[in-house]
This record gives sequence, structure tokens and C-alpha cells, in this order.
Amino acid sequence: MKPIKYLQTDSRWKKLPYRTKGETSTIGSAGCGITSSAMIISSLSGQTLIPPYTAEWSMEHGYKALNQGTSYSYFVPQLKEYNIECRRLNVTNMYGDASRPEIAEALTELQKGNILICCMGKGNWTKSGHYIVAYQYENGYVYINDPASTKAGRELNTWALLASQVKYIWAVTIPEKHNIVLIQNPYPEPEKSINYSKLISNVVQKDVKWMQWELKRIGLYIGLTDGKFGPVTKAALDTFQSQHPETYAPKKSPDSNCGPTTRKYLKQS
Repeated sequence: MKPIKYLQTDSRWKKLPYRTKGETSTIGSAGCGITSSAMIISSLSGQTLIPPYTAEWSMEHGYKALNQGTSYSYFVPQLKEYNIECRRLNVTNMYGDASRPEIAEALTELQKGNILICCMGKGNWTKSGHYIVAYQYENGYVYINDPASTKAGRELNTWALLASQVKYIWAVTIPEKHNIVLIQNPYPEPEKSINYSKLISNVVQKDVKWMQWELKRIGLYIGLTDGKFGPVTKAALDTFQSQHPETYAPKKSPDSNCGPTTRKYLKQS
């Protein structure tokens, strides 16, 4: 199956932070790993999960590597959150050695219809390190979702070339029947209304985190769950309300107020 395609350089999120302390990196500059996992989760879980969400999960759980990209230990636990089986095939770097048994094992996984996450070394896909998603093998060629490019040679090339430049591989199993696991909002539902006009936009509020998380779950909010009711969060809430006029009735337009009715519809969406 061809996974949903996301680009880490998408203008909606490329400038959002993906960093640990002491860094200034963004999803656009360092988010190939979390973008790859977002493609797979969105394709297999029945949920729309965009890269800002996987970036936040990675940062919160300590998988953003200092002055690098995403830790090798990230993929298995991240995909497990959505009941997706993922195995790391090798623990030592196999760049330049296509004779390794793990290469043959990876090809077998592709031929069975499963997906590979590949950490590439210097060559056609990167100058240093880069994660890509390989999803189909056919007549010596491999089809790829590259989170940093849409160039033909990076989306379709020979298996022999990929095998000579890959460093590490993870195999993702596509089950015949996938059990969808819905992740619960980790923040408590507010007891009171969250009104944009009554909050200072740069002050962190736990209640706002609940609302941001729900808006992100349905793909309306792109930013981080930072608890700040700023213009981007307001725009996402107004968009949701405009899709559900009953949430602001009897007023004639969205009121940027997340009250009981709005919270009810958010949870059901």
C-alpha cells in the first residue's frame, strides 16, 4: 500500500520547533523521522496525524537527539501507541554492505507487502543522515515516500542503490485487519468555558492545552500544545465553530468561546 505523503517542509509546519534544550531546529530542518512516522500512522490507524503531533510526542518523550534528528529508539514506541507493529532489523550500521542478512530480510518484508523505515547514509537521499519510507518493491525497483523531496529519483529507484546506502532499517507490519487504538486526550477537560477575549494570549493555561489537543486531533490546529490561546489557536477554534453553528447559537458567528456545547462537539468529532 502507498502511505499518505507528508513533507517536513510543508509551509503549515516547517517552521515549528522540533528541538531539545540548546537547539533551534525545526520540523523542516530535522523532522524527517517524525514525518515518516506520521505518514505511517495516518495510513494505518484510521486517524489523521500530522507531523506537529508526532514531533511533540517525540520531544515530550526524549527522542529528539541533541544536534541531530530523531533517535533510533523512537519508532518502535511511537508506532506502538497506535497498535502498529514495528521491528528494528539491525543495531549496527550497515552502510555500504548490501550483503548483510538484514538487507535480504528487509526485501522480504517489502515483498510481503509491509513497509520499511530506512535511515539513509551519504548518497542519493542525503549528505549525512535522513529517514525515508519504502513501501513497494517491483522488478528491482523500490517506491519511496521521501519526507524532504518529491524528486523522481528519490521517490523511485533501484533496490540495489537503496541497499548500498542504507544505514538502519525498521520493518512495519501491515495486518490484514488493523485494530484502531484511539489515543485519549492527556489533559483534563475544562470545567469552565475558555474564552479568547478573557485570556492573555501568551500565558499558559492547562484548559487551553485540552482544547488545542482536540483541535489538533481533527487536523484543525497545526501548532504545539503549549496552552497559549493565541491567534493560531483562535483561528482553529473559529474554524471548528463555523463547521458546527450550533456551538455558538444563538449568535450569528463563531464567538471564540469553548463552552460546554463546543467541548461536546469537539469530543464527538
